[in-house]
Amino acid sequence: MYTISVGLLVMVGITVVVPFCMLTIGSYYVKCCPAEPYIPVYLIVGGIFGLFKQFLTLKLRSQRSRQDDMEVSDSSFAASLQSLINSFLLCWFITGCYWVYSAYDSDFDNPKAANYCNIVLYTFAFWLLTSTFIFFGAVILLLCCISTIALFLTRDSH
Repeated sequence: MYTISVGLLVMVGITVVVPFCMLTIGSYYVKCCPAEPYIPVYLIVGGIFGLFKQFLTLKLRSQRSRQDDMEVSDSSFAASLQSLINSFLLCWFITGCYWVYSAYDSDFDNPKAANYCNIVLYTFAFWLLTSTFIFFGAVILLLCCISTIALFLTRDSH
């Protein structure tokens, strides 16, 4: 039971704290990246929708735990809305990749430069996107390894 609660705490931490940090950092540095002014917008909008998605997830889970007929019909609307938000967040992620990676050669030292971008803002956005690619790459690699091992084990047993 202890490991489940730690795992749940980690997942809640990642899925709630990251969008909250996106919203906070994007709002704080909203005018600090003339090189690509949409980077703070990317963080703010992504943070808002990420938090809203987590709210919907919690709502769906609480509704599933209740067996009220009235709330089950409401649950299908929330599930459809969550799918729509997931689709938006995927498109927003791709858009954010374009904005962040196109500003890679920004000036991080001179705030008066036309291609200036605050280093905290840019570094957060850059590693947020890059760590997502690393995570999904690691998951795909792990799945490929598991599939390969399963394939060899089933061949050896025949």
